[in-house]
Amino acid sequence: MNARELKNCRICGKVFLHHGGIVVCEECRKDLDDIYIKARDILREKKDSEEFDSIRLAEEVGVDPICIHILVEGGYFERDGFDLDGTVSTRKSLARSFEAELNRKKRDDQGKKPPSRGMFYDERRDKDR
Repeated sequence: MNARELKNCRICGKVFLHHGGIVVCEECRKDLDDIYIKARDILREKKDSEEFDSIRLAEEVGVDPICIHILVEGGYFERDGFDLDGTVSTRKSLARSFEAELNRKKRDDQGKKPPSRGMFYDERRDKDR
């Protein structure tokens, strides 16, 4: 259960009861959802040669850049695979490195002979018998 706190909305400044996540009031959250849909559509329609940063995207959508910045901080664009800061998505790069590590471990484990009596077998018990 999340502790509720009084916070000021980062967009309008109104005091509200914060439940967690990005610090915006319910009204601004609804506006952000609409802004996100418009921004996502613009990013989907962009040409491969076009690059967007948060300021240019805010100009295209017609909103204050803080709204796009809050969406970027909240991971909205990252979860759809969009990259606004010019770097590879952190989550994607982590997922790739994790997958590579799993593949390396799998290859290493295939070369080893598995224990014949299971992982909880205690060899000391056989010596006493």
